[in-house]
Amino acid sequence: MHELSVTQSIVDSVLGEMNARGLERVGAVHLKLGRMTTFVPDCVKFYYDALTADTALAGSELIIEEVNVTGCCNNCGAELEFEEPFFICPECGSVDIEVLTGREILINALEVPDEGDIRVGNKGR
Repeated sequence: MHELSVTQSIVDSVLGEMNARGLERVGAVHLKLGRMTTFVPDCVKFYYDALTADTALAGSELIIEEVNVTGCCNNCGAELEFEEPFFICPECGSVDIEVLTGREILINALEVPDEGDIRVGNKGR
């Protein structure tokens, strides 16, 4: 259920960006979603479709790129990718890990008909 509030924030941000740029229509919204957020992409898409139904985003597609969890061991410097949320360095056994990616909720780009992609950048957490 926590996907509803974050999806509402995404929709509000995109509508604000459209307003600021004078855009009437967007074909697709590209979102980077880190795996550590625990948000379920299918739920986010479901809420996106429901929340945009009566807005300027009606009919647009939400394209989600899931971002893997990566980190760096502060003990030995190893660069790591994690499948599970157990951050133990396989090289030295340290638990002193700095998480580098995987917590993102980032609106990356908007696809605008007849104008191409508009990079949005850091609209998100």
